[in-house]
Amino acid sequence: GEKIIPNLNGYHRIIQNQVPIYIKSEQPDWFIPTPQADRFLCLYQQSDTLSQAIHTYQDLYQDENIDYKVGQLLSHLSIKKAENYQGRVHYRSPDSLKECWFHLTNRCNMDCGYCMFENYRIKDKELTKEQIFNVIKEGYQLGVRIFYFTGGEPLVHPYFREVIEKILSLPHTHAVILSNGKKVSRFSSWLSTISKKRVHFQVCKL
Repeated sequence: GEKIIPNLNGYHRIIQNQVPIYIKSEQPDWFIPTPQADRFLCLYQQSDTLSQAIHTYQDLYQDENIDYKVGQLLSHLSIKKAENYQGRVHYRSPDSLKECWFHLTNRCNMDCGYCMFENYRIKDKELTKEQIFNVIKEGYQLGVRIFYFTGGEPLVHPYFREVIEKILSLPHTHAVILSNGKKVSRFSSWLSTISKKRVHFQVCKL
């Protein structure tokens, strides 16, 4: 069963596959004690004071070094009470963006069974060049330097090349294309002229 240890601010003892685990649910903190440490902590749980638990343990197990061992054990435990969680924004206030993802088009030249996107047959659903350029501009101003492109198949978008060139015209940017690779040869001459350090392909196919 689950019990809370007094004076240790929230550690709970649970048994998982016959292994005792002590978890502090208010913080990312847990540990698995040695059998000896677990025996002591169980005694401590039933005692009024730490001294009483130590004396009881000495009487039961004739361990003359228990004071030192308990000191070592408690020094590794977090006894500081967790502060009230004030929300992610309090700890990590986003002052800029790092990346931007585009779903360029619903169209695709393959029909992969594992693909999560099922609406590729809706032919008229894709971003216009103006929409893409506007988001690139806005994203760059907000700090984006890595732009990702998915679909559908990004390479079938009619303005794919212009979109990548737009990104490369901005300093310190990178483009990452998630593609099945079947249309890459169509752009081979152009791809040979652009920076391989700034344009990256991730090829996904059966």
